[in-house]
Amino acid sequence: MPVLYIWLNRRMHRSEEEGTGRTAFDHFRDRYAALITRLVGRRRLLIIAYLAFAVGIVVLIGPRLGREIFPHIPESQFHLRLRAPAGSRIESTEQITLKALDEFQRLAGPCNVAISIGYVGTYAPS
Repeated sequence: MPVLYIWLNRRMHRSEEEGTGRTAFDHFRDRYAALITRLVGRRRLLIIAYLAFAVGIVVLIGPRLGREIFPHIPESQFHLRLRAPAGSRIESTEQITLKALDEFQRLAGPCNVAISIGYVGTYAPS
């Protein structure tokens, strides 16, 4: 922001030095005030345009937005999230993950783990 201010300020002072007595900011402020005055005079039209735009966005983009808190998971799959203690080394995290996968395999029978976030890569039972 300081660089942007210096850049804009230099341009404002340059127009002031040209003898007009008005800075670029003065010109911007006057045009903005005129625009706001016109819009306030047509506030009903502005409100209708805003509501039409907002409804249009909701109608066009709304159906594409996800509605589920949790993504759809096929019934034959489930997610298992593991967390190692904070500061664990990758080697100990790998051992914790392998132990958990072995325990799961012992309880549920042969399984195929597609991907594991905690243990980067795939695990293929041997």
